[in-house]
Amino acid sequence: MIRIATLASLFLLWGSCEVAMAQNAVQGRVTDDQGNALPSATVMTASGKGVFTDLDGQYTLAVSAGEQTLTFSFIGYLNTVKTVNVRAGEAKTLNIRLREDAVLLNESVVVGYGVQRKKEVTGAISTIDSKEITAVQTPSFEAALQGQAAGVQVTQGSGMAGSGSIVRIRGLSSISAGGDPLYVIDGIPITQDYFAGGNSGAMNRNPLASLNPNDIKDIQVLKDAAATGIYGSRGANGVILITTKRGVKKGIQVSYGSSIGYGEPTSRANMMNTEEYLTIRQEAWENDGGTGYVWLPYLTTAGSSPETRKAAFERAMETNTDWFDLFSRRAQKTQQNIGLRSGGEKWSMYNGVSYDKNESYAVGNSYTRTSARTNFDWTPNDKIKVLLSGSTSKGQNQRVRGGWSGGIGAAMSTALPYMAPYVVDSTFDANGSLVSTERNYELNRWFNPMAYQDFVQWRETERRQIATGQIIVTPHERLDIVMNGGYDNSKLENDSYENSALDRTNGFAYGNWSEYNARNYNVGANATFRAIDRDTTSLAILVGAEAQKFESDGFGFNLRDSQGPAYAMPALRDSLFGLHDSLYDAVSTVTNAYVNQYRTDGFASTFARVNYNLKDRYFFQATARVDGSSRFGQNNRFGFFPSAAAGWVISDEPSFKSETISFLKFRTSWGRTGNASIDGFSRFALYNDQTQGATYAGDTIVFPTQPGNPDLRWETVETIDASLEMG
Repeated sequence: MIRIATLASLFLLWGSCEVAMAQNAVQGRVTDDQGNALPSATVMTASGKGVFTDLDGQYTLAVSAGEQTLTFSFIGYLNTVKTVNVRAGEAKTLNIRLREDAVLLNESVVVGYGVQRKKEVTGAISTIDSKEITAVQTPSFEAALQGQAAGVQVTQGSGMAGSGSIVRIRGLSSISAGGDPLYVIDGIPITQDYFAGGNSGAMNRNPLASLNPNDIKDIQVLKDAAATGIYGSRGANGVILITTKRGVKKGIQVSYGSSIGYGEPTSRANMMNTEEYLTIRQEAWENDGGTGYVWLPYLTTAGSSPETRKAAFERAMETNTDWFDLFSRRAQKTQQNIGLRSGGEKWSMYNGVSYDKNESYAVGNSYTRTSARTNFDWTPNDKIKVLLSGSTSKGQNQRVRGGWSGGIGAAMSTALPYMAPYVVDSTFDANGSLVSTERNYELNRWFNPMAYQDFVQWRETERRQIATGQIIVTPHERLDIVMNGGYDNSKLENDSYENSALDRTNGFAYGNWSEYNARNYNVGANATFRAIDRDTTSLAILVGAEAQKFESDGFGFNLRDSQGPAYAMPALRDSLFGLHDSLYDAVSTVTNAYVNQYRTDGFASTFARVNYNLKDRYFFQATARVDGSSRFGQNNRFGFFPSAAAGWVISDEPSFKSETISFLKFRTSWGRTGNASIDGFSRFALYNDQTQGATYAGDTIVFPTQPGNPDLRWETVETIDASLEMG
């Protein structure tokens, strides 16, 4: 009995010691911003002792009495560090909400200079993920926005490969300036000049075609003043925020995608055949008082004899050409993508390579893009994070004429059905053997679109590099400081060649080669202070500043007696790049060398935003931004653009009870935005000289062409928005 009692006493003593030790503990639940449990989250002391949360996010960590520093972490979320004081025998409760990492967002929404929970958003924002962007093959990523977000209208300019799309967010908000939205990639605005190459060939280039849709993680479309107000004048037409893919925390992920598709015209023009055209033309001729057979363009004139007109009419009836069929086709689209995501404890990386060839329905037209991207993230400690991104791309657009310029446009207008595209002339030797064949373009080659299709070679090449960097410093758990910079460099090379057969006067072959360069520099910094950071109430204040500089220049040559396009003649192309007169004179004659005027614009801004969350169902936001642009007169160079917004989640009210509606939110906003998309020379007094040799008292005559305007001011728009969201 004594031995048994002793053993029982030992067990009771050991058990009481375990209970006493367990009472020195920290326990609680780890969740995300929306209160969802985070299973397998790590809770660790400064000494390295730690536990994982269970399936419900619950944890219990035994600690020594006294002050303890705990680190809470979970993949895809920012680490949270808390210091607690645990008394002897105390089981302290500490519930933690982890904020999602700005790079690996899930249910959060990217907004200007930050992120917000969808519940907190007071502006009109639509989110489009990568699957929706790449689900359908489109000429470029912005064309995939059509039908993906309410209020966003996308119109393709011409259907040609590499052509620009017109994107309008909630219509056009300007009567005198540009209407294109601002595009921001990983926090840095990019260049988007649709007119860098002019509109030759009845088509503007697409500055966004160089972006690989498969590198995009998601897109946020900011529509109203509450969402775009933080961008001031730059957000007057809406903002499209593009977030690219990043690496993974651990391990390696490899992805490969290949696709092939076909495209055809969505509808064919209902063109008349030869019999229908001649019947209507004959009827019009007779209604106008004419007699006999009608005269036919390219064959006869109104003054031709009746016999000549009859012969031409009968000859025309022998030919029936479907020009639209000749200039259109079933286009093929191919795409290859390889992605590699990797990472370690403190770093992660994404690498992507893509090849894309996109043919259009117009014969001879195609756009080929090769691109590569690298995104690198480094977190040396829990207070510093470095994000680096870089991409390079090369886009080659094999151009053909369209619209008013010819090609498919001529096939639906000036190319008449009784015109044959060409006949083949064959040459035989004395023995009857075929020596050669040659296309003879009927009815005057200068009015035959097939001749221009065969005798004109035209290619545009764009080389683009975009580099961005961001440093996020968290000196205090409630303070984040972000410093960023970006560089966007674009070189557009335009190279065309016309065969001597098209020169009706001298029989010369002509070439045109030019290069346009655009450089965009961005630097900025902002700080966010969370003055109140409780579960149901928060107050965040953002202040920041940024500056942008844009430069452009270029040069070009008009060539005569060229032997072909410069892209097919490396020696000629190299000499044009190097401006080596002796070399390019050896292969062609330069009739004109010209320089595109150097242009530069500056932009400087300061901004602030306040977000207040009351009881996690009343949300308020106010923004203010001051923009300064060198494009405006010196008396009105700066503009002030404020906005205010509020949101109320009605479904979170205790009195709200509904079996059919689980989420109900009302939001409203007001804001003032400006527009700086005007010509950079609008404020200057411009003059021109008399170029026809006239003088006054022996001096050159100079006359004004545009008066100076130091009072040129911002165009401003005030917007009021209200909506009701339910689900």
